[in-house]
Amino acid sequence: MHQQQYPPVQYQYPPVQYPPVQYPAAGVPYPQYPAPVQHAGMTYGPPGAMVQMMPFAQVPQAMDDDFEAYVPLPDKYYDVTNTIEQCCLFIHFPCNGCQTKKLFLDDQEAKLKTKSLLCSSTQRRPYAQLGSVDMISDACGCYTISSGLTPIVQGQDGRQGGMAPGFGCDERLCRDIVNDLQDRQRKRGGIAQVRKLEYMYNKVVSLAQQLPRLHAELGIQYTPMVPAVHESPVVFPSKMIDVTNTWEQICACSSTMLTLDPEEMTVTTQSPCTTFSRKKEYSQIDNVNMVRACVCCKMVQSEELMFQPGCGCSGKVVSEIVEELRNRVFARGAVGQIKKQERMLLQIVEINNEMALIEKQLGIEYPTHNGGPPAVVNLQEHSVQVADKVYDVTDTCTSCIGCLCTCGMAGCTHTVMDLKGDYMLVTEKNNCGVMEIKQPYGNMGSVDYDKSCCCKYSVNAMAPGCGCSKDLVEEIAGELQHRKVSRGNIAQLKQLETMTSAATMMGVKADLMLLRQGIQYPPTQEVMQRVYGQYPPRAVTAPMKPPHMEAHKDFDVKDYDITNYCTRLTTCVCTLGTAGPCHTRELHLEKDEMYITDANWCCRSNERRPYAQVDAVETEEVCCGMCTEVPDVANPGCGCSNAMVKEIASELQERKQKRGMIAQLKTQENMLNEVLLLGVKADLLLEHFTSIKGRK
Repeated sequence: MHQQQYPPVQYQYPPVQYPPVQYPAAGVPYPQYPAPVQHAGMTYGPPGAMVQMMPFAQVPQAMDDDFEAYVPLPDKYYDVTNTIEQCCLFIHFPCNGCQTKKLFLDDQEAKLKTKSLLCSSTQRRPYAQLGSVDMISDACGCYTISSGLTPIVQGQDGRQGGMAPGFGCDERLCRDIVNDLQDRQRKRGGIAQVRKLEYMYNKVVSLAQQLPRLHAELGIQYTPMVPAVHESPVVFPSKMIDVTNTWEQICACSSTMLTLDPEEMTVTTQSPCTTFSRKKEYSQIDNVNMVRACVCCKMVQSEELMFQPGCGCSGKVVSEIVEELRNRVFARGAVGQIKKQERMLLQIVEINNEMALIEKQLGIEYPTHNGGPPAVVNLQEHSVQVADKVYDVTDTCTSCIGCLCTCGMAGCTHTVMDLKGDYMLVTEKNNCGVMEIKQPYGNMGSVDYDKSCCCKYSVNAMAPGCGCSKDLVEEIAGELQHRKVSRGNIAQLKQLETMTSAATMMGVKADLMLLRQGIQYPPTQEVMQRVYGQYPPRAVTAPMKPPHMEAHKDFDVKDYDITNYCTRLTTCVCTLGTAGPCHTRELHLEKDEMYITDANWCCRSNERRPYAQVDAVETEEVCCGMCTEVPDVANPGCGCSNAMVKEIASELQERKQKRGMIAQLKTQENMLNEVLLLGVKADLLLEHFTSIKGRK
């Protein structure tokens, strides 16, 4: 039989370390390994060595009360129209009628619909991408809700944005909306995804610990090559750090407090007039950086949040905050999730090999159709390890300008991009200090490759050398794209799809084993009492089908010409014809990503963004619905290509649901359901063979 070879994946299982493993197909002899080692009550060693069994637990799968079974969230509706805004708009634009805003909450998404006589817009966001959901209070007794749907922006004219229902004074309604959104975030967002993954991993490990006992009852000699060891969830302690800027405290009497909870951070700013809190899950934080303001001043920057404790010269405090935040982001974010999934893949491969031996012992053949059963796990495809690479991305022009503007004090700025296995580290260094940007590939929204002024090339706003290093820029863009796909959201979903398929197939194999042995499933009350005692698992007491029938879907590639004729004409006129009359914009909806290309004679830009990183799919209508667009994506033709815009919005929304964060969460829940059912079937088989052996 064909021998599958998987790349070495290094994990530490205290107190021993295991060599890289090559997983053969079922039935192929294992290669020779070193002498046996003891770990967790079992012996891991060369082929042919019997596994030393742990005592059989009477309740192996029963204690799953910490698992919250999937229950669809009820649909809710809130009228969030601001009466004052409505009246002002009507006075200034009476032809537009009265504007209304409505918030709809369903099981997986929040939808904000804004409508007036001439214009309307609809915005949909998964709860996992709502960002910070907060309520801001003013001294005058007004309340505003801030979220990814309606973010609050602090501009020169004061605070703008947000939702303020009614006259802005309804505290109870605002608090109800905020509590409802935050509760749905916890159940359908990044925190829920991380906790389900931790729970599911330990359930897979429990199943991996069950099968060697079943081997012993059937007299099968097999040595597990991957230790089945439970992992305790990483729980970070809560911390409160005063990050008040001394100058702001003196001038505005304001204070800022950073609260680090186990799953999220909160930045609270208080002043005599306003209390403003921003919450952000660690899994949704893209990067945390230490930014240099001048020679000695440093500040913490995390996306839209920025704070500078003390007088600005507290470099040690800033470094400690950045390090603490990075540790939490990496452990609870995309990096920690994909590493845990890879360890789960190892366990799934081991479980499949062990079940194949049980099939062979019982004389069961898996039914084939259309060329045979699906492949179980291919680590080479779904768990790609990437090598470290370093690039000098110093922008010579920017470096010289910085040196001249500081009269030589800053010296020449040197920038290095270090591509690690799971994150990108960009280090900028000059005489004034060092600035680092550390970003996991899983949080990298897009890889932008741009050409401007006919010969200047850049990738993600970095232009190495004098800007004409085309080959280097293309190489960096290719590396970033490869790492974003193989170590980010796309790889996470594909791993989950593979593991769910494997768990479903193993469930069918377990059904065949139960049928061959004449074991009734679902079990009778008497059997449940005998196997589980007083604590039968939910998978038996409340059996359910997979909660999501079509959690994910494969899509075909679709291309759209979304060139806007008005933009084409404006570009040609403003550049005095040098950009040419043929400015084009194209949208390519690929299987896992959205790819947008803008091009003319002088410039070209490319943007690739996974569907999981598409924040919201919006449609806006103006002129009584005559003109329609998807903001920042498509406004084709003269702006009146309504049929094409609706088709693009529908396609993007479906792909976002079936290949994005919603698909990941649903696929997780489906797999967890299959693993729990498979654990029950393994319990019944083990109890059956144990009772037969006892009677003998």
